[in-house]
Amino acid sequence: MKGLNLGCGTRIFKSTPEIEWINTDAVPGLDIDIVGDIREVWKELPGQFEIIVAHHCFEHLGCGEQPIKQCHEALVPGGSLIVCVPDIKKLVMLWLINEMDTQLFLTNIYGPYDGTEYSRHKWGFDDPYLWNQIMYDAVWTKIQKFDYRQIPGADIARDDRWILALEAVK
Repeated sequence: MKGLNLGCGTRIFKSTPEIEWINTDAVPGLDIDIVGDIREVWKELPGQFEIIVAHHCFEHLGCGEQPIKQCHEALVPGGSLIVCVPDIKKLVMLWLINEMDTQLFLTNIYGPYDGTEYSRHKWGFDDPYLWNQIMYDAVWTKIQKFDYRQIPGADIARDDRWILALEAVK
């Protein structure tokens, strides 16, 4: 099985006997297999994938720049796209009722700036908006909330309070 960790940053997925992971990011780093902007990296990707994980990367792109259609094209029939993004609405609510500190709130709104423009957040999502984006850009057999099941080699952060995680099946 082949998996793609899209826009991985420092969250590298390790290949296992079950899944061979390819890690991509715009910034060179240790264990990143393909360096390039995720809007362009598709030209270099070999083969098809059973799973693509876009873990906290779509918010780093501007309006309409998320490569949902390209992900769909790179998946085999029955393959899954898992998208995890900060949920803007939940973040604001948690911050306003003092259940989230300002540093965590601002990091999720503006990004964990590391000196590169790629680390800045340029767009935001809430539940209905992400569903609409995924439905609008490709035809899926199923779209559902991601169940946070264990995926061999993957390191997917879970915080139901403010992370929005969806799975779209081709």
